[in-house]
Amino acid sequence: MAVPESRLVLFNIAKRYNFGMLIRSANAFGVSELIVVGRKRFNTFGAQGTRRSVKYVHLYTLKEAHAYLKDLGSMICGVEIEPGALPIETHPFAPRTAFMMGNEGTGLSDVQKGYCEQFVYIRQHGHGASLNVNVAGAIVLHHFALWAGFQENARKGNKFLSVDQQQTKLDAAPDVAS
Repeated sequence: MAVPESRLVLFNIAKRYNFGMLIRSANAFGVSELIVVGRKRFNTFGAQGTRRSVKYVHLYTLKEAHAYLKDLGSMICGVEIEPGALPIETHPFAPRTAFMMGNEGTGLSDVQKGYCEQFVYIRQHGHGASLNVNVAGAIVLHHFALWAGFQENARKGNKFLSVDQQQTKLDAAPDVAS
């Protein structure tokens, strides 16, 4: 199996904190790349400094994003409550999976759905009709990271160390002769 890679396709995310929180979740769960479709400028409020830790590509249309992802060999998975959608905990992923997130109010548009090869949904057990897009994104990306077997980051106190912090710690460690 190829080394697992996840990508996150962001299109028509309206609220600045949702955009920023999705970036933060992408960073936390090992996303290889964010695909930002449409607007060139976006606000990263809520990303808490993680914006520089995730690779981005900007594309103007969903058609361009689809072609880019197909060239990478990514399966496009829509996160939406659709007929035929699979529960996320069944981990129906491909080694290269790109997750398409929908708008906060309307979900995935018909055009977005047309580019998706499969759909997943998150089971709910309470009174709400749906989850916020940044919460849904975090859950989906976490499931992919578990399925892919990504290594958990080291912890220090009540925080996880970033990959850069872990490398700095390793570089600073004294050589020990065996």
